[in-house]
Amino acid sequence: RDKRLKEIIDKDNSFILDASIDREWKKYKKWIEKANYKVFIISMDLSKKFVISLFKAKQYQAFMYIDKWMNDHENFLKQYRGLVNLSITDSNFKDRLKLSEEKIREWLKR
Repeated sequence: RDKRLKEIIDKDNSFILDASIDREWKKYKKWIEKANYKVFIISMDLSKKFVISLFKAKQYQAFMYIDKWMNDHENFLKQYRGLVNLSITDSNFKDRLKLSEEKIREWLKR
């Protein structure tokens, strides 16, 4: 994943990275800044209860990591909240694609 991302960045291509960047942001941030990219970050700020229900629905087995991942995400938000362009929560999760498209279109117009 990292090798492919680095190749995309090095080619100066626009891209969408669908990943949990909160655990890798320091590394990605260096690559992005070096390539002079602009970023649009959508933060999935979901409750633990909601995440567990998603895991069950998708038959994910990584329940033992949820607390760590949620803690990592909270730490990311504390440090980099100003980078987040859109926050998806339990209440707007159902409309996440529409909301994302609208916000990205607004952002691109600026």
